Amino acid sequence: MMPSVSLDLVEPLREALGEEIAALNLRRSQLKLLREAILERDDEAVERLLGQLEQAQSVQSLLEVRLRALREALADELDLPLGRTTLSALIQRLPLAAARELDLCRREVIHLVRGLQRQHLELAILLRECARINRLMVEQLLGPGRRVTTYAAGGRREWQDGAGLMDTES
Repeated sequence: MMPSVSLDLVEPLREALGEEIAALNLRRSQLKLLREAILERDDEAVERLLGQLEQAQSVQSLLEVRLRALREALADELDLPLGRTTLSALIQRLPLAAARELDLCRREVIHLVRGLQRQHLELAILLRECARINRLMVEQLLGPGRRVTTYAAGGRREWQDGAGLMDTES
């Protein structure tokens, strides 16, 4: 027999999952725009989007804390141990109607997260390729074996062609 569950906890969890889905969709569109801005070499848009992504991450972090608290409160009501507060474990203990709704949300979150992981990987590959092309251009402009001062986010750095992607001194 399943314990009775107050919908006072299920509904806020469903709403928070809806917010999570909206936040993931926003990040997906922001990453798409960031990719386009990088390809178009629109530095202003890149800076703006990076700021937006940072803000979205802050909102997402707060939402994750809220989701964790809601899962733990529901787990407590269902007499589940604290370590079993995963959404799938909770769904198995809920009445069918509530379980279906939450499971649909859970599946959508999983789908969106996988898509974001793929987008993130594609963006990382694009940035790595941009760095490779930029390195090749500098080598062609300056000739082989030349040492050049470049500026990165951390400040000034000496660069020498043929050094590869990995800085073994740092």
